[in-house]
Amino acid sequence: MSKHKISIIFLSLINLMSIFAGIITQVKMITGSDVTSVIPISASLTVNQVLTVNFIVSTFIMMLISVITMYLVCDINYTLSDIFSNCVFIFLIIPLAIACTAVYNAIKAPIMIDKITIIAGAVLYVLFSAVNTSCVLTVKEDSEL
Repeated sequence: MSKHKISIIFLSLINLMSIFAGIITQVKMITGSDVTSVIPISASLTVNQVLTVNFIVSTFIMMLISVITMYLVCDINYTLSDIFSNCVFIFLIIPLAIACTAVYNAIKAPIMIDKITIIAGAVLYVLFSAVNTSCVLTVKEDSEL
């Protein structure tokens, strides 16, 4: 197998992990489950804030892995506009549905800071998902050259 095919599989798995993280986060918010923070946070935060911070940090790390992998595998140096031009809207349907669920959870949140945190997390998640998807498609385009 070529380096492009292996990286496409790897990046697709990273993208799936990001989607599952979004689903799990929103389900935890809907059910109101208590969570244990993976990231040591010393600040006094609500459960929704801890969940959102953990979610955003983990999806940000996945996005960085995608970008670094893409740049290591691709033979051509792509600019940020080239990468985003490869993004196809249909691949963002699930992240947008997760963001809509986040809006529902933000409306349901009891305090304003939770509402702001959840909405900001949803916007960042859609942006990170667009980058992840673009990285996969950029590697695929590079393999065809």
